[in-house]
Amino acid sequence: RRVALLVPIIIGVMTITFVLVNALGPIQQIQSAFGNPPPHSRIQTYDPTIPCSLINPGQNGTCANPLYEQRAAELGLDKPIFVQYGLYIYRALTFQWGFVANQSSAARLTPLGALIKGQPVATALSWLLPYTIELALLSLAMILAIAIPLGNLSAVYRNRPIDQVARVFSFSGFALPAFLLGTLLVFGLVLAMGTGAFVHTPWSSFRRVRPQRDNRFLAVREPIW
Repeated sequence: RRVALLVPIIIGVMTITFVLVNALGPIQQIQSAFGNPPPHSRIQTYDPTIPCSLINPGQNGTCANPLYEQRAAELGLDKPIFVQYGLYIYRALTFQWGFVANQSSAARLTPLGALIKGQPVATALSWLLPYTIELALLSLAMILAIAIPLGNLSAVYRNRPIDQVARVFSFSGFALPAFLLGTLLVFGLVLAMGTGAFVHTPWSSFRRVRPQRDNRFLAVREPIW
């Protein structure tokens, strides 16, 4: 029965995802699927219309962007919404998940970032899968090496100090979210290894937000006072 319930759940999730994706404009959908226009292309935008001089030098006016029309046709954006939904389901089931954008986090921060730029997402995932399996097996080995001895000690010395310490470790592991525990472990390893600095500082974006927030607050406060 639970397996049978998976089918409507998956269809529902895919339908909601399709609606959210289609809430974006066609240009944003094309950029999400294919990334930015390639550097060697004379046309550096996905706007539906562009100056004709970009297509034929010396020609005036605006022309239909052939790059936009090509990408829109490949995604089926020029077809009725029900046809788009069918294509979306088909691509999802056949691993046609778009391409890795040059400026995406996967292209900039992963070990194979230089190689996966512009590659299909399914291909990039297959290249990165060994790293994921390695981390999963290593974490499983660490869990077994720590959890089994602690469980045995807790059973032998029940309600004694060593049992209490094991309970603290156990409940702490369940209470801390995985992303927070992982971040703390990364900090600890960096400090222990003495590398000094991180390759990427994700909190730097918050520093850029604060001046904009303060300026907006002043812009609102001055007319009031």
